[in-house]
Amino acid sequence: MDSKLLIELENLKDDIKNSLEYKEYLSAEKELEDSEEVQLLSYKKEMAIVDYEDSLKHFKEDSLEVKKAKEKLNEAISLLNSHEIVVKYNNALTKLNILMSEIEKEIFGDLND
Repeated sequence: MDSKLLIELENLKDDIKNSLEYKEYLSAEKELEDSEEVQLLSYKKEMAIVDYEDSLKHFKEDSLEVKKAKEKLNEAISLLNSHEIVVKYNNALTKLNILMSEIEKEIFGDLND
């Protein structure tokens, strides 16, 4: 590979690492990982998934048992996704993905052309 290109790629990597979007993402990710509240909500969501899947194994999809399990799952997902830290993380991830998409478009252009 061309040494000039390697230097430019290394500079791009540094620019990304120093970008506000990347720093906000890392901060939000750490906050997410460190939050016991979020961990508990995530655990409750996972347990609701297990309960829902188990109910589907034993009852018909339109049964009251499955409907109740699905309702609990939807509630668990909603509680997790609406938690302030999760919202902050998702927003930071979206901003980082937009930045990365812009970089990709700049480098590769529109591949449909």
